[in-house]
Amino acid sequence: MDFAALSEAVINGDRNAAVKLTEEGLARDVLPQDILQKGLVAGMDVVGKKFKANEFYVPEVLVAARAMKSAMALLRPKLAEANIEASPRLSSGPSEATCTTSARTWLP
Repeated sequence: MDFAALSEAVINGDRNAAVKLTEEGLARDVLPQDILQKGLVAGMDVVGKKFKANEFYVPEVLVAARAMKSAMALLRPKLAEANIEASPRLSSGPSEATCTTSARTWLP
């Protein structure tokens, strides 16, 4: 599975690519938690860093969060089957944590 491409899809806010890559990963029996952490959360970590550096603003963060949310709709049942909680980890910096916490707010 191409985790970098999935991260890029999230960073760019490309819902269709995020969903397609998540579907492909699941079809190839990639662990759902790997898709979540190495693809989706990794992409949101970059979004958080760009937000902190004033390279991204709230609209870009929202678009990225929506792309992640679309992919999470596919992952959530698989994570539940594996008894894994689907909450993203928080980054260490205050701006990154704020960005990631904000993304959590938009992700049910």
